[in-house]
Amino acid sequence: MKDSRLPLFTLLVAIMALVIAVIAMILARNAQQTALSAIVVEEKNHLLTPLYDEENQSYSYLAVYEISFANHSGPMVTVERVEKVSDGGGYFVALQGKNISNTDLNARAFLVDPTLQKIAQNPKILKTVMKNEMGSSARLNIPLGPAKTQTIRIGVSLNPYDQNRQPLADMVLLSFRFAFSNGKTSVFRRGFPLQPLQ
Repeated sequence: MKDSRLPLFTLLVAIMALVIAVIAMILARNAQQTALSAIVVEEKNHLLTPLYDEENQSYSYLAVYEISFANHSGPMVTVERVEKVSDGGGYFVALQGKNISNTDLNARAFLVDPTLQKIAQNPKILKTVMKNEMGSSARLNIPLGPAKTQTIRIGVSLNPYDQNRQPLADMVLLSFRFAFSNGKTSVFRRGFPLQPLQ
């Protein structure tokens, strides 16, 4: 006498194999899409300028970078946060010649809402913008659909001049890291020289 449970068991095994194959196919497709997401991080524009504070009768220096994120392919990706690079020399390094300067230039980093055009039209808004220091990191939560581009601005202010208006360092290096929802990161590095004030 044949066991009637054998066809039922075979059918259950076949259904389970089919379910596992479908799940594996979905996971593979998602992994492929994530691997193909190409997020390009570029500097679009910048503002580098000394600033005169009438209250304190002193000069500071401002660097604002306009950074764009473009999702050239793949699924929706979110730019989750920006953080100061903490490894290596850190996010802010002042150089005197070829050596790292130990002079404290009182560097502060912040996110900038107004566009560079608005800042150029009304420089007074910088005072309020520079007060919002970002700390070690800041949440961005910027969604990037396929073929979409978004832009942010990051600013750094510092006090690099002595009483004779001479720079306390020759060059400044900045490093920020952006983290994305697909697990990838991108480091944005820039440097600029400090010139004596006339």
